Amino acid sequence: MMSKDFERAELYLCLARSFLPPAGQVAFAALRDALAEPRRGPEPARRRALLRGLEADLERYLRTEAECGAGYEPAELEWSFGGAGDAHGPLALGGDGGSVTGRVDRVDVGPGGAAIVRDYKGRSVVGGVKWADELQLQVALYLLAVRDLLGLEPVAGLYQPLAGRKLAPRGLVRDDVPGAYTRTDVVDPGAFEAALDEARELAVRTAVDLHSGRIEPCPERCSSRGCRYPGICRAGEPKPEAAA
Repeated sequence: MMSKDFERAELYLCLARSFLPPAGQVAFAALRDALAEPRRGPEPARRRALLRGLEADLERYLRTEAECGAGYEPAELEWSFGGAGDAHGPLALGGDGGSVTGRVDRVDVGPGGAAIVRDYKGRSVVGGVKWADELQLQVALYLLAVRDLLGLEPVAGLYQPLAGRKLAPRGLVRDDVPGAYTRTDVVDPGAFEAALDEARELAVRTAVDLHSGRIEPCPERCSSRGCRYPGICRAGEPKPEAAA
């Protein structure tokens, strides 16, 4: 996906979220105009096929967002922190865990400064109940950054698929946030805060272990099906001291 396409589509969400058919048609028409702009790429027939598939995926996404989203306005697109030239510094983890830099795909803001973080994915997304077990801390750390650096109140963090049979976002959502979400991703405010605290603590422990050289390879957790690269993985080889 090209970043310019993302930016245009995100801005048109403001129209699509009004739930009025004319607004949705305006959003879809603007999306088609953006994708119709000439750009370098493969041969014409293949490019048309790729763009048509992209258009279909984004139309489905816009429709899903308009029908099921929270209605918050996109306030930050590709917001980065901690990098050279960024307006905000890194997220300090505390506990000698160092700090984290990042780039957030999208931050939506609602009443009272409530914020929803979205991270775009292709097809595979992870529900919040599995974040700690699968070490999927990206969105959780982004939520902490939104709170600590932007001064907003995080209320939802979502991995958003843009292709595939299901476009429902997965993550962690407070039960006072409007919209339709996967039931197991919706928690009360206390559980939401506990999950963010757990993510911070896990990130700190991981960073400390990494700096101390205590990180052990765990190919069984490399992917949902085990080691992602069994042909070249050396995790099962004996350590030098053991071989001696």
